[in-house]
Amino acid sequence: MDDRLELWLGDEDRETARAALAARGVTGNDLLVSIAPGASHPKRLWPVRRFIDLGRFLQQELGARLLIIGGPGDRERARELQENLGNAAVSFTGEMTLRQIGALLEHVPLVVANDSGPMHLAAAAGAAVVGISCHPTSGDPLHQNSPIRFHPWAEKYIVLQPLQAAEPCTSSCEWHEAHCILGISVEAVREAALTLLTPRPASAQAGSAAPA
Repeated sequence: MDDRLELWLGDEDRETARAALAARGVTGNDLLVSIAPGASHPKRLWPVRRFIDLGRFLQQELGARLLIIGGPGDRERARELQENLGNAAVSFTGEMTLRQIGALLEHVPLVVANDSGPMHLAAAAGAAVVGISCHPTSGDPLHQNSPIRFHPWAEKYIVLQPLQAAEPCTSSCEWHEAHCILGISVEAVREAALTLLTPRPASAQAGSAAPA
């Protein structure tokens, strides 16, 4: 039985996405990696500075073009990313509907995202996903932030988690800002991205949850 997510897109959505890419000089020869730096709660926000360091690595080592996505509330974080990453990064943050972003992500082989709506939209669009979770591997597996319950439903994905909760958190991150998620390093996300961008044998495991 096929249990893949379905993304209901129309020709107009796909044409809007193609036109938006072309308008920013993105071509079919570019290696595209999308970054979704936002999330619905501050504790789920991996620091922008770390996304910048990751983006520079992807640019310098792989020659990647970086597509920044998100909603209107993510514009400030997207602006900081784009200002620091230069012309190789283009932002569509707050400019497109959900369906248009989904159509955009059909062109993207890899998405790096916080635990957020864009992470799940990327999975539905068929992209490989690196998910960055604030929920510790030692935490409650039934918690609403647990990737055991809510990992990206993608063919290829890696979810990175802090090994342990940062005090005073215990079974989950309950802080009011980025806290436990700070236990995930740029190096860990970089390695996960490289893993998913490297072709693997068909018999290899498709998805996993991994500590930082």
